[in-house]
Amino acid sequence: MQQYRILCGKLWIPQMSLNKGYQVLPAIRIHYSGFKISSQMACRRALKAVNLIRRKDEAPADVWKGAVKLWFSWGAFGVCPFKGLRSLDQNVQQLFEQRDSENPTCMVQEFIPNVVCE
Repeated sequence: MQQYRILCGKLWIPQMSLNKGYQVLPAIRIHYSGFKISSQMACRRALKAVNLIRRKDEAPADVWKGAVKLWFSWGAFGVCPFKGLRSLDQNVQQLFEQRDSENPTCMVQEFIPNVVCE
């Protein structure tokens, strides 16, 4: 049961993205509690952390493209693309504040153009 939860919930992605050998798209978690304290700081930290995992030059926050996702999301439900820090902040807010949402974290990933499937 636990393996099913880890695989289907995409809970494995942030951990596996830390090791370049697995070639998993860099991802980081944003915790609801940190976001409620300071949404801008939480989003800024998330972008900085993904850039560290990428081991590339840090992209300016206002042009950074990515996707913010809820765990256990299917068919693009719970997935919001963003461009820049302000857009990330708005989309994280939207996902966390959905009716009946009980997600304590969401995932931020860099946008990769022309991806056929996840």
